[in-house]
Amino acid sequence: MKLRLKLLIFLAAMSIILGLAMGPLVYWGVSNAIISEVAKRGIALVTENSFKLQLKDALKSRSEKALLPHLNNILSNINAIYVEALLLDGSVIARTNVAEKGGVRDDPELRLAVEGNIPVYKRDVLYGKPVLIITCPVWAEQESDEGEEFLLTGGPGAASRSKAGILRVGISLEEALDTTRRILMLIFAALGGICLAGIGFIFFFTGRTLKQLDMLIAATAQVGRSGVCADVPVLLADEIGELASGFNKMSRQLATTMVSRDFLNTVLGNMLDALIVADTEGKIQMVNNAMLAMTDFSESEIIGRSYHELLAPGGVSGSVAKLPPSGDTASNIDAVLIARSGEKIPVMAGFSHIHNGGENAGGTIISAKDMRQHRKIQAMLRQSDKLAAVGQLAAGVAHEINNPLGIILGFSQSVTKRLKETDPLTAPLKTIEREAVRCKDLVQNLLVFSRSYKNEQRELMELNSPVDSALALVEAQTKTRSVELIREPGAGLPKIYANKIQIQQLIINLANNAVDAMPEGGTLSVKTSLSLNRPGYVEIQVRDTGIGITPEIRQKIFEPFFTTKEVGKGTGLGLSLVHEIVNKHGGAITLESEEGKGTVFIVTLPAQQAAADRETML
Repeated sequence: MKLRLKLLIFLAAMSIILGLAMGPLVYWGVSNAIISEVAKRGIALVTENSFKLQLKDALKSRSEKALLPHLNNILSNINAIYVEALLLDGSVIARTNVAEKGGVRDDPELRLAVEGNIPVYKRDVLYGKPVLIITCPVWAEQESDEGEEFLLTGGPGAASRSKAGILRVGISLEEALDTTRRILMLIFAALGGICLAGIGFIFFFTGRTLKQLDMLIAATAQVGRSGVCADVPVLLADEIGELASGFNKMSRQLATTMVSRDFLNTVLGNMLDALIVADTEGKIQMVNNAMLAMTDFSESEIIGRSYHELLAPGGVSGSVAKLPPSGDTASNIDAVLIARSGEKIPVMAGFSHIHNGGENAGGTIISAKDMRQHRKIQAMLRQSDKLAAVGQLAAGVAHEINNPLGIILGFSQSVTKRLKETDPLTAPLKTIEREAVRCKDLVQNLLVFSRSYKNEQRELMELNSPVDSALALVEAQTKTRSVELIREPGAGLPKIYANKIQIQQLIINLANNAVDAMPEGGTLSVKTSLSLNRPGYVEIQVRDTGIGITPEIRQKIFEPFFTTKEVGKGTGLGLSLVHEIVNKHGGAITLESEEGKGTVFIVTLPAQQAAADRETML
């Protein structure tokens, strides 16, 4: 059986097996995720509407007439199929479908909501249609000084609070299931396309590979019959191609008894790794083109020098800089070459002795592979791993802090409302409220940085509004730092669809960086306008007359945790957070800088229609 047919059968079998194995799992995962999200949103909407409508008071009355207006409001607000109110024993007090009122419910979800003090949901079928039934306890107020009561979840100390009753809501799942089917169709269509593309690639790849192998087989037979040189065209750049190249070299060696000096020089000149040949005293006798290109020396400058002069005394990771005293070879040694400019180049070196037919060495051969790009890639991978870990940690910590912060903020606001302005506790409580809000904003920054905050509240707004608010906060700092603040708001700009707090944060971070770049004072200009380079976008320019930014720093300036400030004066998150906010809003940020003259950051954001289109796509 041909190799290509074997690969085709294998790929087809694997595709079928993976499809049969992953299909149910993908459907189960997508369906559960969407239904879970529908349930969470439904519970949140029921909670919000129950609180606004003061449903607990109507439940206490146990009057169908008092309850029906509230239930109908909830029905219309959350687009439910039905809403019903029950007593704790399961008796139905009121139901939006009056024809089905009355009766007693006794099911596991009701018992769990009553006994477990938590909202419960399950998937069911009603009138032949799939529905999600949400069962929530409604909490009665308790006479205590603990603060504002929570209606549905009970909050801390739920076991000691009494329930006014149970609220049950039925929400249609038809749209959610249609979404599930569409997502699955897209997933399987994409997987099918990938499989077909993979099979096509394998056919293309194997075709060239088999052609190369057929040519090698024919050439091998020719060399075996006649012993003459038989060159094979190298069609591939992989191991098969290397095999073809090796065969060609072997064939030529068999066809001749001597390799010419010109041929040897050509081989050495085309080597990718640097090569040094030194005599027994360590003086360089020959180098190849790769060595000259790497160090920027000319051949006349390097011939006759000791190779020890080109190697740093220490090197990367404490590597040696000269041939070990014992042993014929030494490979994979981290060393450092010194270039003509003084630059230290990390290399992976190999050393070997030249033997002239006897035991004594006739010199030394040194090969050196340039490791600069390799080191850079390693550093990027380490940085990427670190940022991934920090991002996960930031998201986890932020989510954990959000819950107690919400409790602190809620109770402090509730107690403050009940106290008079003259009460001595009012000022401390307002301080607690203010600091809790500040901590909450910090948590939101962490969530933005970790990319895990999805419920961003955006609104249509005038661009100049958040810019002006942000500059009002920065203005005091500019005055104390002898910086003149110039506002240049554009007139008649289209509205943007954005998160006001994040736009303010963007302006504050850019302005603070600009002020820090002008230690001796200067001018900070903030201008808004239509973008000339990107139609349909608005533009914010933050310009300073500071020290400027070097090209080296520009390449890293948006990297998280990169900072040029002293330890303790900067976290390195400011500009990376700006970059993240701009990306989340579908915009772009660029900078122009000249050392000693200043820097301008240019932020472009989509105007109303472009932003709305992007939000719809998301």
